[in-house]
Amino acid sequence: MDGRQRTAAGTEFATPAAGFELQAALTPTRTALVAGDRSLDYRELDMRANALAQRLHALGLGREDVIAVWMERSLALPIALLAVAKAGAAYLPLYVGAATEQQRRMLEETGARVLLHERGVAPPAFAHGLQLLAVDADESLPAATAPPPREDDPAQLAYVMYTSGSTGEPKGICTTAGNIAAFARHPRWREAADARVLLHSSPAFDASTYELWTPLLNGAAVVAAPPGALDAGALRRLIAERGVTDLWLTAGLFHALAADAAACFAGLRQVIAGGDAVSAAAVRRVQAQCPGVRVVNGYGPTETTTFATLCELPALRSDEDEVPIGAPLDGAYLRVLDEHRQAVPLGTVGELWIGGAGVARGYLHRPELTAQRFVPDQFGAPGQRLYRSGDLVRQRADGLLCFVGRADRQIKLRGFRVELGEIETRLAQLPRVAQAAVRVLEDRPGHKRLAAYLAREDARDDDAGWLRATAAALAAHLPDYMHPSAWMVLPRLPLTANGKVDLAALPLPQAAAAEPDAQTQWSPQERILADVYAAVLSLDAGAIGRDDDFIALGGDSLSAVRVAALAMREGVAISARQVLQHRSPERLSAVAGQDDSDARIQCEIPPSLLVPVLRIREGAHPALFCFHPGSGLSWPYRRLARHLSGDYAVYGLQARSLREPGYLPASVEAMAQDYVREIRALQPQGPYRLLGWCLGGATASAVAAQLEALGETVSLLCVVDFFPGQFEAESEPALVPELETDGAAEPEADESAPAAPPRVIAEIEDGYYDISPILFDPDTGANTFAIADRYRPAPLRCGLLLVRAAPPRGPAPHSTEYWTPYVRGPLQVHDLACDHALMLNLRYAEQLARIVDAHLLERKDEAAVIASADS
Repeated sequence: MDGRQRTAAGTEFATPAAGFELQAALTPTRTALVAGDRSLDYRELDMRANALAQRLHALGLGREDVIAVWMERSLALPIALLAVAKAGAAYLPLYVGAATEQQRRMLEETGARVLLHERGVAPPAFAHGLQLLAVDADESLPAATAPPPREDDPAQLAYVMYTSGSTGEPKGICTTAGNIAAFARHPRWREAADARVLLHSSPAFDASTYELWTPLLNGAAVVAAPPGALDAGALRRLIAERGVTDLWLTAGLFHALAADAAACFAGLRQVIAGGDAVSAAAVRRVQAQCPGVRVVNGYGPTETTTFATLCELPALRSDEDEVPIGAPLDGAYLRVLDEHRQAVPLGTVGELWIGGAGVARGYLHRPELTAQRFVPDQFGAPGQRLYRSGDLVRQRADGLLCFVGRADRQIKLRGFRVELGEIETRLAQLPRVAQAAVRVLEDRPGHKRLAAYLAREDARDDDAGWLRATAAALAAHLPDYMHPSAWMVLPRLPLTANGKVDLAALPLPQAAAAEPDAQTQWSPQERILADVYAAVLSLDAGAIGRDDDFIALGGDSLSAVRVAALAMREGVAISARQVLQHRSPERLSAVAGQDDSDARIQCEIPPSLLVPVLRIREGAHPALFCFHPGSGLSWPYRRLARHLSGDYAVYGLQARSLREPGYLPASVEAMAQDYVREIRALQPQGPYRLLGWCLGGATASAVAAQLEALGETVSLLCVVDFFPGQFEAESEPALVPELETDGAAEPEADESAPAAPPRVIAEIEDGYYDISPILFDPDTGANTFAIADRYRPAPLRCGLLLVRAAPPRGPAPHSTEYWTPYVRGPLQVHDLACDHALMLNLRYAEQLARIVDAHLLERKDEAAVIASADS
């Protein structure tokens, strides 16, 4: 497969430094860089990079010299990398999460003697002995600053990036200036000069080559993401406030966002996912919710300069599970070969070998390894080389390639390349380790984590303490993405017949169960967070304690993104950054709703969300009509609708007081009269299906009675934990269950002043709103309690599907005798093992949906039997 260079005349440049200077001369006033509220145009960025490049040149740094860069994303980072290029030198980007010992080895191997860091950020301790230069994006500049003299040779070294090595030592990949220039000249980037590309990857990860150099060499803008993990809330804000149009995501992060917040990509021009196999289901979710966004699969090892192939994905069919990696970029060519290095037939699996302008120079100071992986192309012209990727692929009939797997034990984790052998080698070097093995666990598709298995040289009873010490020792040598999240000590590791560790025979690590007596102390909000942990990490919720550490349970930065998205959907406002910082359900609950959340929480609810009837799900009739709880909002039923089968519509009736401030209904029956009119306007004839949670249960039964009085049929009346007359024996009714989900710690109140109400967050249509003013209106609350306390249903001909809250360690559920005087039809009872406030959250909403589905299916079967008898 061949992709020849198709570059417009007059746009050739040999190095990234020359390409940027050409662009700065063409578009000096165009925005080049945005970070927070600051921005630089091409002229200012050029001048600032020139000034720093002059300082580097004055230190005698130039061609083939390596300069270390220790920075997170900011205005200073592009200035630093561009300055190194303008000086004709090469940069060594250091990952701030890497172990100190590993950083020292990289500095020694590259011979770096200067380290660039951002002014105001203390340089790392391992930089002792290096010359330190602070990069200040705000320092004053002379009126004109020219670049230092340099030779623009495409063969010169541009950067050294390290990836995991199977021998226990990471290997440095030497990428040239010509590699970057060829990649940036691709027509796909040159045709999008108005793009705003998000810079959120570490500069030590080769995705930063795309995020930085393709926009800057083509007249587009780089938008630096704020510190912390990129979650759905942060991405929405960057699109809305900074105009981000294009971004690259690891396959893992793409899957995490697509699973729970696919609509967060709305507003983008394109999203490129790669670094691992991309899920067809994730692509379909994004395409369905964001039809205007182009989803692209990007594939390429670091050794071939970020991307070797791209594939813009068409709308995938529901039965289509294969996501191709596509065809070669311009300037690249691909060969699919067997073990004898001969081409394989179409449709046959073979190893992918990559050639062309993106193939790197080789591995730093590793001539033997370079010779093994970078080989002459026996099919090409003299001097052409191929990189042996180790990836197995298959070419389809349409010419596109599909990734099949690896030919070795190398994996991709969080977008980073990881050699399991490197971790095992390091473990074997630690004290009292007799045997070590590392395997990948995939608890659910797309969620990978590392598990370490150790056998000790000595047999003692302090395994837990020894494991903690061993984990800490390993962390001193390897970056955070290579730290196992699960550990097991075994008497000996199982072996195969030829004496190798039998990975398939290693047991699965088990999470420790939470202490039973701790369960009684949980707040509803903490329970939601534990359930979210369980859903994301594929654990049993009962095995998670209030103070359990998210990372120790198997979490990482990708799963933290999913936790934040799911928790926000359940009304708990947290960010991925907070998940990684506070980790346990108890501590996270205490900071939920604080202003540092990455979500954009709005105080003013748009009128479109306060309408009399909320269209929760479009579909056929008869529809399911859901009635608001004490808050007046029917938003919680969206959680239920996600799990309901069938193709019927779902509507939510909302309180009149939301649109008419000060309105107080005289009775539940009066509310029901309003709702009957709304329902019949949407569906003039029965049968009618009605469901209500909490106060909504009272309203649903009142509507059922009024419809029956009009001669209509009610085929479903589902009341979720409401009981007429229950408040006569209760001093604190739960008519506004949303209040119970807010377990955040509050400061001590000044007794002389009324306490400020806690913040309560609700999510709808991918927006987040503070609904505290609605929930804590004193007049509405008092009236709601009064009319519910007085309500007694009229006799009902229909049956009743009653779903009760039955928490395992809480009070017994209410008796069915509250309802038996009013129901003439059959009364079916189901219990959910949760508190009242959680009945429309997570797994309980799914359980409730199954109960409703089963009842509707039963009624459908009954109707079929009756119809058959009539005929």
